[in-house]
Amino acid sequence: MPFLLSQILEVMETNRQFLGKQVLHLLQLALLVDQPHLCLWSLLILVVPMVLH
Repeated sequence: MPFLLSQILEVMETNRQFLGKQVLHLLQLALLVDQPHLCLWSLLILVVPMVLH
C-alpha cells in the first residue's frame, strides 16, 4: 500500500466519528440537491476505511 494512502487511512481512522457526521451532512445535502453520485462518494468515504480496517 502506498505510504500516502496508508497515512490518509490512518487519519480517517482517528477521525471516524467526525467523518461519520460529515458524511451524514454530505448525504443530506446530496439528497437535497438531488446528486446521487455525491451520495455514493460519501458512502465510499465512510465504508472503505471500515472494510480495510
